[in-house]
Amino acid sequence: MSTVTARQSRAHAAWLQRGGQGEGRLEVIGEDLIRAQLGASHFTEALFRDAKLDGVNLMSAKLERSVFERCTLVSTGFLMARLGSSRWVDCTIEDGRFGVSKGEGISMVRCELPGAEMDRARWPHATFTEVNFRGASMPSMKLPDAVFVDCDLRDVDLTDAVLEGARFERCDLRGAKLPDLDGAILLECQRDP
Repeated sequence: MSTVTARQSRAHAAWLQRGGQGEGRLEVIGEDLIRAQLGASHFTEALFRDAKLDGVNLMSAKLERSVFERCTLVSTGFLMARLGSSRWVDCTIEDGRFGVSKGEGISMVRCELPGAEMDRARWPHATFTEVNFRGASMPSMKLPDAVFVDCDLRDVDLTDAVLEGARFERCDLRGAKLPDLDGAILLECQRDP
């Protein structure tokens, strides 16, 4: 499969209208969708497993409650995408573009996001466990009440990020450009002196 067909999109839309019952859910398993143009697609609750989505355009896509497992998404564009309550496990999202995306309640576990561009993204109540953000650009990102556990945030730009109520546990923040962290909780984190 080199793209998601119109037939698959219609079947997924019908599956959503049936409340997620029966057949038709979009499941991209072990497929290669490199550089596919899927912007503005409605893939809420879709499943992506062991898929290669490098360079895919998902601008303005609706991906709420979707699941991404063991996917590679190098240089993939999620500009203005809706990612609320989506779940990401063991994914490589190097140089991903998430600017102005909405991701309330997003969850990422053991993911690689080095060099990701996330300026002005809004991800309140997000949870990140063992995520590598090294060198990511996250100025002006909204992350209130987010939880970071065992994450690599070295050299990350969080200059004007909103981190009120955010919790950082055992994270490496060395070299990070940080805003005032009043209202954030840091437990056993590594920081520059």
